[in-house]
Amino acid sequence: MWRTIGYRRWFSWRISKLPRLHIMTILFISTVFLEECIPKVIAQNTPASRSRSSRPPQEFAIEPADRTAIVGKPAVLPCRVLNKAGTLQWTRDGFGLGSDRELRGFPRYTMVGSDDEGDFSLQINSVTLEDDAMFQCQVGASDGVAGIRSRNAAFTVYVPPEPPKIVQGDFLRTTAGMTVELSCESHAGKPPAEVRFKYLFCIIRQ
Repeated sequence: MWRTIGYRRWFSWRISKLPRLHIMTILFISTVFLEECIPKVIAQNTPASRSRSSRPPQEFAIEPADRTAIVGKPAVLPCRVLNKAGTLQWTRDGFGLGSDRELRGFPRYTMVGSDDEGDFSLQINSVTLEDDAMFQCQVGASDGVAGIRSRNAAFTVYVPPEPPKIVQGDFLRTTAGMTVELSCESHAGKPPAEVRFKYLFCIIRQ
């Protein structure tokens, strides 16, 4: 007790011996420390801040990958998330499709799976050429947990070609010794159809 009182008297005596400007400087520094540093230390040690910092990071268990689909058929792009904390959405060519599973603005799209399994796979019903795009699964940040984005998945839509047709017609009359040129066409294919002639079950090569 004596030592504490003695130290305080000694400190007060030392302060009184300092010039007025030095005393004001010490008081200013002490005020800044109390206003700036102590609240930050308290905030970092609150239960809420400790719980936020201890939350595991969000990560993908399964990311969408490049795939192809045939127009008119259904398709699914997988997306599974571990430790999901933020809001999840799919994007098509950078445009957000929405965060609800029904994706009401896009009647052919649905997020299938369950929240418990972290499954938010995108199901596309009756694929069209409009779906030929880049898709990405995104999860936003939440309570100090950083957001994540999957790789871009190229979704390529194939269109079956129309049946091939010989331009000169189904029947052609000719005579022996004449040279006849036949043309075959097939339209609307994506990618374009590769047309070949076949004679007696053998492919005719050029």
